[in-house]
Amino acid sequence: MIVNATWSNVVFGLVTLLVFCIIGVSISAALLFTPDFSRNTEQEARFMQYQAAAEQFKGRMYDFDGVCSELILAEGVICADEEISYRVLERHKENGYYCIDHTGFAGQIPSPPASVLACNL
Repeated sequence: MIVNATWSNVVFGLVTLLVFCIIGVSISAALLFTPDFSRNTEQEARFMQYQAAAEQFKGRMYDFDGVCSELILAEGVICADEEISYRVLERHKENGYYCIDHTGFAGQIPSPPASVLACNL
């Protein structure tokens, strides 16, 4: 089947495509250059790497004792470990802390528990 395209149809299609491209680029730029969005994403990505490295450490050593000395932590990150648990946390830009622990938890908490090496009790 041959479609008889007129110049007006071609121009309309190109203008529509251009409008969608501009909208897509605008939304992407707004999300990527929002400081909180990029900071939170970067922090979450780092902590996912810490969590994966801690699990690999446990696989090699059969416990978490000493995992903090093996992790390459960014400045300001606090890590504590013992044989059966660990906790890694960092001050979150908005409020509270971003935290990961041996239970698999990864997320924001208002304050670190004082006596337990876990993010949530």
